[in-house]
Amino acid sequence: MTFDVRCVPNRSQFVRLHDGIDRAAEDPQLLDLLFPVGAVSQVAAEAAGRRRVHMKWSPGINAEQREAVSQIVLGNDTSAPYLLQGPPGTGKTRTFVECVAQLRRVRPHVHILCCTASNTAADVLATRLLQQLRPNDLLRLYAPSHGLSKTPKVLHPITCYDEDTDSFAMPDDVAAVPVVICTLVTAARLVDKGLPRGHFAYILVDEAAQAKEAETVVPLALLDPAAGGRLILGGDPCQLGPVVASNVAKEHGLEVSLMERLMRDFPRYRPGAGGATSGTAFDPAAI
Repeated sequence: MTFDVRCVPNRSQFVRLHDGIDRAAEDPQLLDLLFPVGAVSQVAAEAAGRRRVHMKWSPGINAEQREAVSQIVLGNDTSAPYLLQGPPGTGKTRTFVECVAQLRRVRPHVHILCCTASNTAADVLATRLLQQLRPNDLLRLYAPSHGLSKTPKVLHPITCYDEDTDSFAMPDDVAAVPVVICTLVTAARLVDKGLPRGHFAYILVDEAAQAKEAETVVPLALLDPAAGGRLILGGDPCQLGPVVASNVAKEHGLEVSLMERLMRDFPRYRPGAGGATSGTAFDPAAI
């Protein structure tokens, strides 16, 4: 008996990525965000520094983490993504959690979208946010087909699981939820739901160096930089990058994350740029 076995990738994910790229290609503001030019606005950087004294910090947040959170929460330079870069163990996810907590205190009326490349990372982020914020302020959004058994029990109160259909649904009042956590690709569900551009004032991407650039582009349809929307990318480009199976895709640079490309190609993210204190330091208003 002869068998012919073929492994076929799920096409729906690639459709989401193509849709995100098509939207970005037709949007000058998103193109400017993905290909930033010029230096960081020093007015914005100095404003963040002046207002930092008014923030109340969670225990254990160090000086570098406070600087990063201040630039994200209080800075107003939306011309380019802000990068939170560091090796494993330096507290990037903890800094993201502190950032969201501070935003809820300082700007309680804005909406925040937290994305990761994987469900595992999104669950970790959601669990930590649940320790800082009220459950009513959070939604852990999954793809409909995600199994309930794969979901940490501690997160069940902040999900929308439909027992009748045995799937994760989209809440009717999702537009009213202050903080949504999901994977980058699942963020397309929010676009399909009809949330308008600019609905989220902040989009934070944890483990961004492990995400394909096309994945990172997906949620940007919900951001409006011209209205003050900010994109924050956290990760370590020196660690494992995006997993790309196609050799053709690799040859065309698709195994390079947006975060790595920004650090490689744009001067504002290089040591000694802008407001850096020395030739080997990064500008704290950019990275």
